[in-house]
Amino acid sequence: MRKYVSEATTYLFVFTIIVAVSLTANARPIQQHKEFSRVAQNMAARQSSVYQVTQDTSGLLWLATDTDGILRYDGYQFSRWTEAVLPSVKTADFSKLLIDDDIIWAATWGHGLAAWNSKTQKAHQFKQTKHSSSLKNNRVQTLFKDSQNRLWVGSLGGLQYIKPGQTIQEDLTFKFLAEQHPLNNLRIWWITESSSALWVASSQGVFKVSLDLKTWEQYFVDPDNVGENRANEVRTIEFINDTIWIGTAQGLFYLDNETDTFNRIVFKGDNAPTSLRVNDIVSENNDHEHSALWAGASEGLYQVNIEDKTFVKQDNGWSALKNIDIRYLHFDNTDTLWIGTRSQGLFKGVTTVKNFTDPLAKIKTLTNLPATDNPVQAVHYTNNNDLWLGNSAGLYKRDAITQLWQFFPFNDEYPVREVNVLFTDSHGDLWVGTNEELFRTPSDNPKLDPVDAIKTQLGLEENTVTAIHESDDDTVLLGLWGQGIVKFDRASGMFSWHNQTFGDLRGDQAYSIVTVEGSGIYSATRYSGLLDLTNQSLVEGLFNNETLLCAYSFRPNTIWLCSDNGLWEYNTQSKATQHFTESDGLPSNRILGITADKTGNLWVITSLGLARLDLTSHKIITLNEADGLPSSNFIEHAIDSSSTGEVTIGSTAGASSFSPEQVKIKEVVANTALISIEVNDENITDRYALTSKRFILPEDYQSFSLSFAITDFRAPEKNSIRYQLSGVNDQWSEWTTDLSLDFSGLSPGEYQLTVQGRNSQGIESKKPLTLSLVIEAPWWYNFWTFFVGTSVFIVGIYVAIRLRTKTLERANLKLEAEIAQRTNELKFANEKLQKLSETDPLTGLLNRRGFETNFCQLIQEHQKSGKPLSILLIDVDHFKKFNDKYGHNAGDSALKTVSRTLSDGVREQDIVARWGGEEFALALPNLDIKKAEETANRLRLAIANQELDCEGIPVAITATIGISSFNAEEDNLAVWIKAADDALYQGKNTGRNRVVAANTNPFK
Repeated sequence: MRKYVSEATTYLFVFTIIVAVSLTANARPIQQHKEFSRVAQNMAARQSSVYQVTQDTSGLLWLATDTDGILRYDGYQFSRWTEAVLPSVKTADFSKLLIDDDIIWAATWGHGLAAWNSKTQKAHQFKQTKHSSSLKNNRVQTLFKDSQNRLWVGSLGGLQYIKPGQTIQEDLTFKFLAEQHPLNNLRIWWITESSSALWVASSQGVFKVSLDLKTWEQYFVDPDNVGENRANEVRTIEFINDTIWIGTAQGLFYLDNETDTFNRIVFKGDNAPTSLRVNDIVSENNDHEHSALWAGASEGLYQVNIEDKTFVKQDNGWSALKNIDIRYLHFDNTDTLWIGTRSQGLFKGVTTVKNFTDPLAKIKTLTNLPATDNPVQAVHYTNNNDLWLGNSAGLYKRDAITQLWQFFPFNDEYPVREVNVLFTDSHGDLWVGTNEELFRTPSDNPKLDPVDAIKTQLGLEENTVTAIHESDDDTVLLGLWGQGIVKFDRASGMFSWHNQTFGDLRGDQAYSIVTVEGSGIYSATRYSGLLDLTNQSLVEGLFNNETLLCAYSFRPNTIWLCSDNGLWEYNTQSKATQHFTESDGLPSNRILGITADKTGNLWVITSLGLARLDLTSHKIITLNEADGLPSSNFIEHAIDSSSTGEVTIGSTAGASSFSPEQVKIKEVVANTALISIEVNDENITDRYALTSKRFILPEDYQSFSLSFAITDFRAPEKNSIRYQLSGVNDQWSEWTTDLSLDFSGLSPGEYQLTVQGRNSQGIESKKPLTLSLVIEAPWWYNFWTFFVGTSVFIVGIYVAIRLRTKTLERANLKLEAEIAQRTNELKFANEKLQKLSETDPLTGLLNRRGFETNFCQLIQEHQKSGKPLSILLIDVDHFKKFNDKYGHNAGDSALKTVSRTLSDGVREQDIVARWGGEEFALALPNLDIKKAEETANRLRLAIANQELDCEGIPVAITATIGISSFNAEEDNLAVWIKAADDALYQGKNTGRNRVVAANTNPFK
């Protein structure tokens, strides 16, 4: 027996790892953090400044920028809307946007206030004039709509508002709070609202204005330094958790409700910045609670603990985006933080929950170990919850009690490329199936020696083991790639074939072998389907049409199957199946592995990610990077769960472990939004209202394209849609990540398009987006035009048909006469041809063909009536000698004489024919063999009485006659002729010139 390494070396190596490594217990708090990145689009590349990020009612993002104007972002790309909102200005810096259903209000820096009603397609620009009710200043800083639907406009010249209900027109009235109010002349930075008041951030502190606008109070940040300076300038303000928070050039402050004074938020720790210029504040809402506050400053992005009112240190210091001048912050419903910056474009911070841990993380710090970020190809929990991981370097074992790791390398003598399966039997032996060898070793003291007996006993050249399973009878079943399933008997130590059918299909293999409680042992194979190993039979089911990749069972009479076309549940008793695919929310139809947890969920690894299937509701949730999943490149079968609930998955990047009951998933129900309308390759999106659901196309359109977005921007490339178009396709289409629909060739009319969206988690939008598509009809496409045109057309057709009918009637009469004449001629010719084909040209009698045709009719009548029928076969005696002596002319004359004699001597219904040469055949209906014999003798005598003149010499001829007759069941003419011919030759042999009857006649 060969060994990988000496025992002394192995123990020393293992001991080193045990001393060096230990892991904490599985229980751990769920952590979350934000992953920040620049939104890599054309806007960011131009170094645009983003001064506001907001969302419309559908959830699409809108940006107020300087270089690029007004932009809308759908998760894939930016689209410009400046030309629609402010067509009179070529370029403008936008500071704020307010989207009110179909109306966009846009604050500009130098061009006043713009308003665009997308429903009426009218754009208005409001600028400073000498009129007292006009805009106070063209540099508009902020916009705010309060709970009473008043639109507040803050500019460098003061605070104004537009009363609700006013129609947007050129002479729109801008009102002030009061004639001498201090806010009429201050720079207004920001506005927010509490339950009882409006709060205004200005160049001279904070103003609290009652909602009825009758009373107000002023708060200073630095009350000791009030005056013509910027010490009390407040740049932003928010009302969070019943507290007013403000940002200034000196830092972040909150208003103490007891003292009515502002307190600064300080840094508690080393390397803190000395000061911050805070431009925006936003609170993060987790589980309906404001758990954190984020401050965007010119120096970067900072997090604040709301309860402690202290800054929170980030991974790389105090700032999450160091040295990025941040101007606006916005959270969407996925807890993604959108960050507008000055000259650096748009950033986003995706909330990532640390649901997963790397079980080998601490081993990676040891220099004497192979890299553990190599693929983890096999995962296995023993009955006592020891964790085994395998890859091409060797095996890793984590003790369930001590949580200590050990490593056992493969010997270079056996180059293992893949560990396909790990399994621990009831005796504590660890079985390792690889592409090269089968290994079996005690799990408490592993020595990775190959099992050579499987090769020698079965005569194998290779033994790639793909599945291992222990039966209740203490035998171990092993799936061998391309060969079959082998059984190992522990008592005898012998390997034998249990199933050897794979050889018929090259590359076939048993991916999994499982025991199904109450049903037996089953194997999922690559090409041979699901095998019942207990009964050695193929299980019938639709899943056999797919490539099966794994099998898993944890409930009685139920087996779960992985395939390249989804996940299957099969009940072995009722034969019922259930099929789950991408249409049900799976990230991919290629299922690589399955395991169950203690909470009633099934965890499914696919080629594109991890999914959780609730076994009660059958709801499927996909986990991705936002849920902390480090990799989606999973390896087949590399998933298992322990009895304590921990699940471990193997991937190309290593291993990931998690506790299902601790997994925190933020389920987001996103909207489906229409983002683009193109007709004949022309984008006409801005010609319709923002909330429009009805679209009219011209009757001469050639192509029509609609594009959609799912307003979950965490992984937009994994969002998908399906649709149905009433009257064209009433069935739902397949789910697709192509979010564009193209139509052409639709007939005039109105169609209803229903689009269902689904985000990267597999969660469908709350309700589908329903659109009405109207294809205009041409001018003639109406009832009366159709009616009149159709009537004229019908009348014209009728007249033409009548004229044509008369002409055709005359032509038809002539044609019918010609056809009748030709038909008669053809009939006569056919009859003549038929007669010629059935007539002997020498004698004028029927020939053999004619006799056969007539006999078929006689035999049918014979069978129906049961009356007698007889056949005579007549042969002229010594005809050859006669022919040779007197010549062929005399012979022809003799045959004519015989034919004439026969024709004259029979009844009208009898059939006379020249059978061939000197032979003649007669069919005598209604004559039994006795009467036929009388007729035959009469004919024989008549022939003998004929004298032929041969060169002046009278010559007599004779004939021999054979007779046959059969009952009605015999309809084969050949049988009749054969019997008569035999009788004839009997007459020839007994002297000729006689009649002989065959002994066949039932009527005799």
